[in-house]
Amino acid sequence: MNGFGMDKYKVCVAQTTSYKDGKEYNLQRADEMIKEAAENGASLIAFPEMYLTGYTASRRIYDLCEAADGPSFEAMAGYAAENGIHVAYGFPECRANDNSTVYNSMNFISDKGEIIGTYAKSHLFAGEQIHFTPGNEFKVYDTELGRVGLLVCYDLEFPEPARRLGVSGAEVIIAISANMGPYEDIHEHFARSRAMENGAFLVYSNYTGSDNRFTYVGRSGLYAPDGSLQCGPSERAEGLIYADVDLELARNIDEDIDYLRYISDEERELYLR
Repeated sequence: MNGFGMDKYKVCVAQTTSYKDGKEYNLQRADEMIKEAAENGASLIAFPEMYLTGYTASRRIYDLCEAADGPSFEAMAGYAAENGIHVAYGFPECRANDNSTVYNSMNFISDKGEIIGTYAKSHLFAGEQIHFTPGNEFKVYDTELGRVGLLVCYDLEFPEPARRLGVSGAEVIIAISANMGPYEDIHEHFARSRAMENGAFLVYSNYTGSDNRFTYVGRSGLYAPDGSLQCGPSERAEGLIYADVDLELARNIDEDIDYLRYISDEERELYLR
């Protein structure tokens, strides 16, 4: 046991299409997938970036955004508690009833339906800067699933966000995405690197299918602390992908590839500024 919960458990990655038929439809789909994941023994299910609204919501996000503890959270928290499973999902977040400032965020909910944390994407891709405000906090949460950090899509393509989580003790990093063509291979390479250089499991959930703007590349999966692929990449098939986490692998890394071991206290402070 890790002092909070399990050392070994199953994760589920929801590789799904970016539907824009409304939050109600996507919540209904989430309910079905959460039930299936729990029935198959998963302790965590991760949905892609901006799952509640679809990635290409554009200006509609100002009408669709919600507080982190808003109505959609209440629904997802209910599904999590009913099925006894942790849930991570992307959504457009507004704060203090101000829907003029919107964040591309992820909620992380416990298996009891309680909010563990909300993370706002810090590195905005291409035209995202038009509608979203970047976040600037990188937190690691002590949970029943170990010490968990959160990232969203483009964050994965820079070493610093994951390294900040790594030096803060993350054993598991949940990264949700809307990666599209023609960048099929990019996130697979970065996911391997971010897992290995920080000695953490990396849970990666990406869209598949197409909307009116992008074709998404799938390839969701779980990467181990040594960079090895535990499941996936599942190309572009829609469905649920399962793999096992063993936190002992994150706590007993071969010292030759335990890169955090060789970071000085001064360097750690630099990363955490």
